[in-house]
Amino acid sequence: MKKALCLILCCCFLIACLPFYASAASVILSPQNLTVNGQPVSCEKYNIDGSNYFKLRDIAFLLNGTPNQFEVGYNAETKTVTVTSGLPYTPNGEELVIGMDRSSTAVPSSQSIVINGVVNTSLSAYNLAGNNFFKLRDLGDALGFSVDYDGETNTAIIQTATQSPAVDNPFEGTFVFDAVGILGEEDFTLLNDFAKEVSSQYSCGVYIAVFDNKAELEAENIEMVAEGAFLGLNLGIGSDKCGILLALSITDREYDICAHGELANRIFTDSAKNAIADTFMDSFKNDAWANGFFYYITVCKELLQNDGAVHVFDVTEPKLLSVDEWAMLDASAAVLCNNYKCDVVIATFNDMRDYGYSDIESFSEAVYREWDLGVGDDRCCIVLVLSMAERDYDILYHGAVAQQVYQLAGNNGLAESFLSFLAKDEWFEGFGSFLSKCGDLLIEVSK
Repeated sequence: MKKALCLILCCCFLIACLPFYASAASVILSPQNLTVNGQPVSCEKYNIDGSNYFKLRDIAFLLNGTPNQFEVGYNAETKTVTVTSGLPYTPNGEELVIGMDRSSTAVPSSQSIVINGVVNTSLSAYNLAGNNFFKLRDLGDALGFSVDYDGETNTAIIQTATQSPAVDNPFEGTFVFDAVGILGEEDFTLLNDFAKEVSSQYSCGVYIAVFDNKAELEAENIEMVAEGAFLGLNLGIGSDKCGILLALSITDREYDICAHGELANRIFTDSAKNAIADTFMDSFKNDAWANGFFYYITVCKELLQNDGAVHVFDVTEPKLLSVDEWAMLDASAAVLCNNYKCDVVIATFNDMRDYGYSDIESFSEAVYREWDLGVGDDRCCIVLVLSMAERDYDILYHGAVAQQVYQLAGNNGLAESFLSFLAKDEWFEGFGSFLSKCGDLLIEVSK
């Protein structure tokens, strides 16, 4: 399993030094006609050394909606063209445009192409004035559509499959990929089953992939590792391959969280990813991998369940709250938010100085701002922030409703609801009392 996983990911990243080579070629505008499933179409095409070359995006546009449809992407940093079979193509408005003759600009393409996560070195490609043109028969072989030729009418013929080709995925049903072996068998099974349950419930894959280092994958940065893993392992659920992946490089001590698909991109915003990361980073610092991954999956579940909203963040290590306690408090805060249009948030940290802050007020403002907390146009929110090292706290009020709560409660009204509990390390009881007092005050200001 580990060897297969490393082999596939290595293929994904062998992209920087694999240009397409060709000697000086004879290039002219192609005089041939073209049909797709019997329908004549017009597009820009060139005859290069006797073979027809077509713009990749034109072919993607023409095959959209057929069993052989595919999406096209491009990574400017790595000069990599990505093709994902089965996904609908996203037009950019430049498809099927026939401009001036660009034959004189043809050079062998230096860009790599990754098809379904695997680098493909068999495609012959040329770059003409910034656009990649591929040999039509090579594309047909790689993407599963047939290419024929009618000499009498001088016509190239594209015929798509009658049904969608199956994509072989040796890791289907796997949501946790441990290429290093940092998880014991029991932890691996529990985490994989948990991720599978969440993924199935919300039709959004929740994945974890652990690697030794970026160098073995020939990746320049951890973002490339994450994107390559998502494509190379054929992750995601549904037609838009919806999912979120936590990729971790153990030796480099680096991670990245990437999201794919409409739902995942809507739920897992940059601020949500930051909040997710804060829940597992302390566990990772202590090599408590299973705990960190468990909290990652749990927060992903809460975000999916609450349409992107989490209200209680326990960023301490060890945790102040059990998972059950955390879930109960988060559910209570969600009710307040939904009923009174004012977000109520609790965020606990080991030490605000780890984040570069020495005063709790500035730190709480940073949490509010960087996590993009609050609801409505005025981002209404009441936030309790606690830094354990100093046993210091702050309550932040933003937005019209929150300000009314502040005026009603006074400086110490909300604090008195939880301080006696926190002095005895009764965190669940103290935070529950805080939420209850918030509820009472929100009821008052809503009258």
